[in-house]
Amino acid sequence: YFLSKGLCTVMDEKETVVYKVLTSGDYFGEFSLLFSTKRQVNIKARTFCDYFILTKEDFMNLQSDYPDFKNVMKREGMKKILSRVKMWKEVEEAHGGFWENLMSRMRSRSVSRGTYVVRAGEEGDGMYFVMRGTVEIRSEDERKVFAVKGAGSWFGEYSLIEDKKRTAHGVAVEDTELWELKKEDWEDLMREIGDDTVVEKLRSNMMIEREREE
Repeated sequence: YFLSKGLCTVMDEKETVVYKVLTSGDYFGEFSLLFSTKRQVNIKARTFCDYFILTKEDFMNLQSDYPDFKNVMKREGMKKILSRVKMWKEVEEAHGGFWENLMSRMRSRSVSRGTYVVRAGEEGDGMYFVMRGTVEIRSEDERKVFAVKGAGSWFGEYSLIEDKKRTAHGVAVEDTELWELKKEDWEDLMREIGDDTVVEKLRSNMMIEREREE
């Protein structure tokens, strides 16, 4: 949606927290064009509003008609995912271009349904971002599903900072498109940043996030 006139409020689902006020010239809802995910906020008009709508069908047609546009939107989609990784946000703010450097080191990977993206017991050598499709994180005996990772989510990030074997399987339950960040490329980026304080802060943020999840 592109707002041409009026004011809109972006709120949480219960409408108790206001995240942002949108004005003429702002836009919203772009994440739904890039990924098949449910809406995560409520947006309510505060005044009379005029807006333009770009439907997902028209968006997909644009990508088919203009290959360059498709590539640009893939990168924008990746930026949207990275902006949600809270433990990296401080680094992007301190070192503008951090996300761009990350993306330049990633590789696109498409897997078919039933593919083991990662296996329990193997050395953790990188993390994955789901662009399309679904990956189940399963216990080693596959009797329990720990998490379901859909488009716009990620997994395996702690393998970037720990020398440990994976403790769970990651299995594609449908044809899935991923972006992969290898540990060696992550370590190369850390050396390139060259700021020990920032690198240590980044590692600390990731370890804190790990402890919260446990």
